[in-house]
Amino acid sequence: MRLPVWGLCVLTACGSTHRVTLIHPSAEPPGAGPHALPPARPADTERYGELVRHSIVGPLQSLFNSPGMLRRLAGRRVEAYNVTATDDVAGDAWFVARMDDRRNEGDSDAPPDRSVPWTVTSIQRTSAIPVLMIRDGAGQAYWLTFDAPEFPELATGAAVIAARLYRAAGYLVPTVSLVRLDPEHDLVPADSVRDALASLPRDAAGRIRAAAHRVPGQPLGLFSFSGRRKDDPADSIPHEHRRELRGLYVVAAWLNHTGLFRGTTLDVGIERASPPVRHYLVGLESSLDAGFGGRPKLPRAGTESMWDTGKIASRALTLDFFAVSWERMRASAFDPGGWTPNLPNSAFGHRTTRDGYWGAKRVAEVSDVDIVAAVQAAQVSDSTRAHTLVAMLQARRQATLRYWYSLVTPLDGLSLRSDSLTTTLDFHDLAVSAGLGSAGPRTYHLRASWARGDATSDTTTLASDGRGTLRLSVWAACADGTFAGQPPNRGLGWIDVWADSAQAAGAARAVRLFVLCDNTRGKYRIAGYRY
Repeated sequence: MRLPVWGLCVLTACGSTHRVTLIHPSAEPPGAGPHALPPARPADTERYGELVRHSIVGPLQSLFNSPGMLRRLAGRRVEAYNVTATDDVAGDAWFVARMDDRRNEGDSDAPPDRSVPWTVTSIQRTSAIPVLMIRDGAGQAYWLTFDAPEFPELATGAAVIAARLYRAAGYLVPTVSLVRLDPEHDLVPADSVRDALASLPRDAAGRIRAAAHRVPGQPLGLFSFSGRRKDDPADSIPHEHRRELRGLYVVAAWLNHTGLFRGTTLDVGIERASPPVRHYLVGLESSLDAGFGGRPKLPRAGTESMWDTGKIASRALTLDFFAVSWERMRASAFDPGGWTPNLPNSAFGHRTTRDGYWGAKRVAEVSDVDIVAAVQAAQVSDSTRAHTLVAMLQARRQATLRYWYSLVTPLDGLSLRSDSLTTTLDFHDLAVSAGLGSAGPRTYHLRASWARGDATSDTTTLASDGRGTLRLSVWAACADGTFAGQPPNRGLGWIDVWADSAQAAGAARAVRLFVLCDNTRGKYRIAGYRY
């Protein structure tokens, strides 16, 4: 839904603590043609630079940033810049908003063309496991990743599953397909290739299992989770203030993608596209239970970063008596709000409750059918492990929704209906549709800006999918035509809605609807909302 400029200005001036904002628009202006592609950046991972920048430099900069320090002391953070009036994110070069477009992104999951042997253009190593850059029989570029000899199917399976589930949640990832290759027949022979593949596991037919990754354009280097790419005109919002990157924390936590950092990202240029640069997540081999080098994750994975200054200091000050959960239990239980990637991430560090709730809705959009299909695509030979992966992903999804939905009033699909006497709010309670609450009678509380702080209550009967209706109070000034002929901001109000804590496990805060009086009808309509 688009709002006129004055509507956005009005919404940003509604109060010092409750605002709907839409600034730094990332969309191209109407009629703007595609830009030329920016130059490719040098290939580097900056693993330790990322560590220093976010563990040391960033905190020191924040220490001397008085407004930022005061906000943290007060428990407040700056909200994301690129939200719409309905607290959502429009589809752009970072995120695919429409479900049909997400499915279309996965239509090209076909493996490399085998009409002629593949040409190996380079061999790279970030661990003992090689990565082969190839061109297939159709001239398309791919990179091949492999499993560690001791753990067949672990890394390649994780990459295939994560790619499909990230795409189902709306993020841009490479197409990843499984291939089984015979180096002597499927690759142009070379001693360097034979040496690189010599130690990899093979099946009974002598073939090597690999994951073939492909992106649809020209690689332009990495992107960071802070700052902007200055040679990309469409990249106008600091990355740490983009909701889709802040909300990515929730999806990455669900998939246990602990290896996500600058070095596992990729900017891709697409000729004659607008915007011309798309932003992809790569390095999917470090998701689920797979870790660095194709080996299983360490027990601490997901609970603390490689360099956690707070926990290091706690151990030092307590002479190593301080112990975190994974040290006590030798295994880590999933904590959706406390999950930690291997390296600090500026966008994740700036996330707010609203960003987390948005990310949880992306996880909720991934169905059981999507999860089963993703695991089946990984071709797991052990049926017990396949069932375990499906159950694990479903359980982590449920834990994710339970945590983030409990922090807000998770009402979606908000719309108003009016007749001559009443105004009714139609909504969809996501907690009920996710199986976190029961259908049936539910009491909600409402407070309108024109009611001088007095709250009212209404009880509705929720359907099994969480749908319900509430009666809203009459806005007398709007109905009487008081705002006729006055500036539009005079006819702007708000309504807070929250669930009865005894029935909804204590939602932490209300959803606020911003409503605008329609002077021609004497009724109000929704102009936007925020959680």
